[in-house]
Amino acid sequence: MTGGHGSASPGGAQPLGVARRWWRVAFVVYAVALHAMTHAPGVRTPGMDLARTDLAAHLGAFAVWTALFHAAGLAGPWLEWRAVARAVAVGALAGAADELSQSVPGFNRVVDPADAVANTLGALLAGVVLLVVARVARARGG
Repeated sequence: MTGGHGSASPGGAQPLGVARRWWRVAFVVYAVALHAMTHAPGVRTPGMDLARTDLAAHLGAFAVWTALFHAAGLAGPWLEWRAVARAVAVGALAGAADELSQSVPGFNRVVDPADAVANTLGALLAGVVLLVVARVARARGG
């Protein structure tokens, strides 16, 4: 089924029974906070220097970004694999853009290709989890 955002069909089901508007609010708040944290001039996260543990933070941050983007309905109906694929693509692009935009003078940040890869892997991880959740939800009837 390919139900719309507000339909009662499985494709339009609300994630965890929460109205789309609250997922959208959560996404916007999270996206703004993440952008602020990744662009604050010269910010270093304590304890993130050893063995590139910051890459796990990048992965997790963009997994959450992608999942919230999808839950907000911005990629399409909740249970459709095409919507998950769109959310992953947008999450990966957002992660790359976030990293590249740190090269803007004044941010005193360093663009790191490994960070961009971790951001992309986070989007992919979210996609895998979302596909599993969608499959389980469809098996249970929506």
